[in-house]
Amino acid sequence: MGIDIEGFDILDVGSGAGFPGAVLKIFYKERVKMTLLEPSWKRCSFLESLDSRLNIGFRVICKRAEELEDRFDLVLSRAIDGGLLKLGVLNELSKKYVIYMLGENQAKEIDSCEISVKDIKSYMLFLAKTK
Repeated sequence: MGIDIEGFDILDVGSGAGFPGAVLKIFYKERVKMTLLEPSWKRCSFLESLDSRLNIGFRVICKRAEELEDRFDLVLSRAIDGGLLKLGVLNELSKKYVIYMLGENQAKEIDSCEISVKDIKSYMLFLAKTK
């Protein structure tokens, strides 16, 4: 299953050093609108410097996901604090899709997760909004 993300307003939650959000913005350029969400001021400063020096064109927000009121077409996240417990927060931020990349240890939690997912490949959860 593939999705065409051109024209999407995308949020990368817990961006850290900018992966995957900054990389996707470099690839898609003006075809997507990218917001990087990061609670650490030190990392936000790095991301803002990266954007400024390379003229990538993404927005940086220095907040926790629970504090954000905006909604996005696609929400991306990898290895955030709280793991699978944060899926509800990510889902609330999304209008259409959530892609959550799991670490190896988190992938083991899937059996106890209450979310029904038919196909898990490469430790990635892909959730399409049903409402």
